[in-house]
Amino acid sequence: MQTLTDHEKKILELVKKHPEILDNPAEREKIAKANSMTEKTLRNRIADLKRYGLVGDKVTTDDSQKVSPREYPSLLDYIAVILRWKRTIFLLVFFTCAVVAVYSLIMPKTYQSHATIVPSEYETSSTFLGALPTSIMGIDLGRGSAEIFLFKAIFESRTLQDATIDKFGLIDVYAVNNVDEAIEELTSRTIITITNENTLKVIYSHETSWFSWSSEREDSTKKFVAEVARFMIDKLDQLNREYQSREAKSYREFIENRYKGVKTDLAFLEDNLKEFQDQHEVIMLDEQLVANFQTAALLEAEIIKKEIELSIGEEKHGADNPLVTNLRAELQAAKSALNASFGGTEGETRYLLGYNKDLPSMLQDYLRMQRDLLIQTEIFKFLTTKFEEAKLREAEDIPTIQVLDYPHVPFLRSSPRRAMMVVTTGVLMIIFSVILVFVLDFFSRIRSEFPEQYTEIRRLSRFRKKKD
Repeated sequence: MQTLTDHEKKILELVKKHPEILDNPAEREKIAKANSMTEKTLRNRIADLKRYGLVGDKVTTDDSQKVSPREYPSLLDYIAVILRWKRTIFLLVFFTCAVVAVYSLIMPKTYQSHATIVPSEYETSSTFLGALPTSIMGIDLGRGSAEIFLFKAIFESRTLQDATIDKFGLIDVYAVNNVDEAIEELTSRTIITITNENTLKVIYSHETSWFSWSSEREDSTKKFVAEVARFMIDKLDQLNREYQSREAKSYREFIENRYKGVKTDLAFLEDNLKEFQDQHEVIMLDEQLVANFQTAALLEAEIIKKEIELSIGEEKHGADNPLVTNLRAELQAAKSALNASFGGTEGETRYLLGYNKDLPSMLQDYLRMQRDLLIQTEIFKFLTTKFEEAKLREAEDIPTIQVLDYPHVPFLRSSPRRAMMVVTTGVLMIIFSVILVFVLDFFSRIRSEFPEQYTEIRRLSRFRKKKD
């Protein structure tokens, strides 16, 4: 059995001398005042002794049957502390929640306007790269992703931000000193995210002033966020059109130069072949030789086409782009097919159309000219189509983005969330108040049960304050 504290021993002696204090509140209050304690403290200590079985109906004379005092407080003790301090807890929680509620009413209200953007399908198919597959064996080649990242870069560009600031006078709206500070404010209020679905989400937010209870002010802010978001979307389309126009012009000039060069070469080859035929009359060729000649020439033309596509792709997307890597692999495959079919090494006549050393030199020359003419003819057909597409692409003026969700005037504010603020504050204050009352109750019990120690603690505390 644990030994009772000095204070508990003192209470037990009082009960033995004055057993009437167990049931008589008046006597209990009288005895408590005579011993420099409150009636409440005496009552609580008597209740502890009853639980120990030392007083009341549970008291026994056999020490072996006495109930030992609890070394640690029970759940009921904690509940009793909370109930004793319930008024303090209620007041703390109530007044704190009231302050937060009033604060949420007077603080600025924030409104947001949202937009969702995807690349235009027409744009991605306007050049030869649009005809390529978007994935290889389930692996995304990233064409759409590149355009989405381009949109994000335009949104974050100084050009678009300066235009937005000038349009809406954001230096005055944000109450800043210069354009740079306005750009920082605009950037902090604009959220741009790229989703897993390869779409671009744009959110622009703006808040009312403090103590803004007027519906007119709120309506003005709602319209303002929608107008700013719409302007940025329209400006994005404009800047992207300009970018695509410059790119289309560069593409057209590249194709045009190749087109003109091939056209000149084709005319030269046609003249040479006609002159050769006029000099040597008609030459009869073996059917198998003609078949080899046509197959090899078409393969060679396909290789040159791939080289042109690869050159354009590297200029537009960079050498490491998955699309360009795919083109490079196709080019290598075409070269391997040519060498596998006709053998030979790299050079002017690496296959020579089924080359045979026994062929007369005149026939070899004729085959070379026919081969070159067929190759240039195929390339000319290819470039003619691409040149017409490039001219059309440069002249067109259509939207380059698709807006799935156009910026709208918001009906509800995004913040403050008043109910959430009050509920969160209430929960936190309940936790804090419970901890606080346990601390206060602890010191209260020390003051009543150990008055001398409590007085010494207070004295030491005052001494430290003075010393500081």
